[in-house]
Amino acid sequence: MGVRDRLQTRWRGRLKAVPPLPVLTDPTSAARRFSEPPPADSRQRVFRRSLTLLAFAWGIAEACLFFVVPDVPVSLIALACGWRAGLRAAVAAAAGAMVGGTALALFASHAPETAIALVDAVPAIPTAMIARMQGLMAGTDSAAGLTGVLIWASLSGIPYKIAAASAPGLGIPVWELALLTPLVRLPRFVALAAAGAILQRLTPSMPGWMQPVRVRLLLAALGWSAFYGVYWSKVGG
Repeated sequence: MGVRDRLQTRWRGRLKAVPPLPVLTDPTSAARRFSEPPPADSRQRVFRRSLTLLAFAWGIAEACLFFVVPDVPVSLIALACGWRAGLRAAVAAAAGAMVGGTALALFASHAPETAIALVDAVPAIPTAMIARMQGLMAGTDSAAGLTGVLIWASLSGIPYKIAAASAPGLGIPVWELALLTPLVRLPRFVALAAAGAILQRLTPSMPGWMQPVRVRLLLAALGWSAFYGVYWSKVGG
């Protein structure tokens, strides 16, 4: 056998070893695969991630100038989607509060009077509340003391943004405030997420007209509206 014959035999063997290409029996099958909507599980994951991002953005906004606390979306998310979604929203809201509070504190370190004026213009924040919070913060001489003041303020309805705008003017480092923020704000968010998740688990024992998620969310939203109505009427500002 000559060299040419040996080469032809070798190439024929290699070509036989190559698997045949699949035959597309339906030319429109590939187009249908791309046009079909994603599965329900995928859509649900995207939806829940969107809720977590909403809680994060809400935490940033409320720590700066927004006047509705992240407790509202956190509790509603837990009520609608359960404990895990509520916990993710609580952690995201605390992270957002750290980002927003740090940004406001950095701004206050360059323009303290402007930062306080912006906070003073937020609804339900009277000047007396700002002065009281600043007095409490000025009386602390350690991180533990500041933590206690911030936790007390969180439980007393004093907005966190007052502390963020006041910290630089009181000699409190921005990094210290940033590190304390999740420690101070996360417990309350987790508590609201737990409350919403408990109500979600109790749904089967509720009256029939309360079974739909939209009804329970509407009732919770009305409850939050009533709470804010009472709070603003008492605080003023």
